[in-house]
Amino acid sequence: MAKKKLIFYQSIAEISEIIEILKKSPYGTYFIIVTGGKVLTNLLEKIKLKKDFGVKIYEFQALRLKNPINILKMYFRFNHSRDAKKILSFRYQDVIFFNYSYDFVAPIFLSKINSKKISFVNFYQRKFTNGKPKLKEIIQKFIIKILHKNINVKMLYDKKYEQIFFFPRDKKIKEISKTNKMPKPIFDLPIPRNNKKKNIIYFDAFEERIYGTSFKHTLLKIFELADKADLNIIIKKHPVSNLSECVNYSKKWSYILEPFPIELYKLRKVEYVFGLSSLSLSKISEKYPKIKVFSFLNLLKVDKNTLHMRKYLQKMMKSGIIYYPNNFNQIKEIFTIKVK
Repeated sequence: MAKKKLIFYQSIAEISEIIEILKKSPYGTYFIIVTGGKVLTNLLEKIKLKKDFGVKIYEFQALRLKNPINILKMYFRFNHSRDAKKILSFRYQDVIFFNYSYDFVAPIFLSKINSKKISFVNFYQRKFTNGKPKLKEIIQKFIIKILHKNINVKMLYDKKYEQIFFFPRDKKIKEISKTNKMPKPIFDLPIPRNNKKKNIIYFDAFEERIYGTSFKHTLLKIFELADKADLNIIIKKHPVSNLSECVNYSKKWSYILEPFPIELYKLRKVEYVFGLSSLSLSKISEKYPKIKVFSFLNLLKVDKNTLHMRKYLQKMMKSGIIYYPNNFNQIKEIFTIKVK
């Protein structure tokens, strides 16, 4: 039997790394366990990884913890289902995962898996900072401990990112570098074919719920300036968040609603991209130097640790420029609108 390898697909953006990993191995080498939601499985099917690389895909999705029945369903699925037993029956040459946070499912398998080695790709370039969990996280940890029964996993709270991190004990895990390559674009942008305007993409992640009125007024003012610059506005919805209410489905703008990473779209007709703190800003800035990229963090009239966000975006790219305008005149200059 050929040597098998295993990948945990934990968050939508990791697809670029997964594709590069698959390219380097013989056909039929990899199993993929999807732990980040049905959206991720749909993407794998759409880009035909089964056909192109012979991967075998398993779903072990996290369900809502508020429902006690879901907890029972997950406990059985993760520990006693036919798929779980099959996954655990192999000795793998390598097991690869991408993050210690968000995903409480992967640690269940990582703690039990029989593998020659386990590799961690620090895709999000994070370092753990221990802190005291809040009440919400204390409750989450209590519930998750039921699902983690009889497995050796340490749960800690990261105060910087305000998330629970899951660390498998007694497992030797080697950290490896990410390839940092962009996959070949396969999707067209949702704009009319005869549209001769320049295009601008805005990355939305429902930030209006956090920043409120300041966010709404600032974003709509940027859209107003984009209209004056004769730009076609395309709104890219976050894969798992709702749209901000102020940009929720208008005929004035185009939308990318499918939950696929922006790097899978053909961006040759895009002049500008912007957002608040989306990782896509770093990716576009690095891989498409001709596209002007900016964040409007500095324009918000609130203090939400914007310096930390800026440093994080900068850390996620090796080259490129993200502009942080301090006023609307600077945005006009980006759009080449004459400043009065």
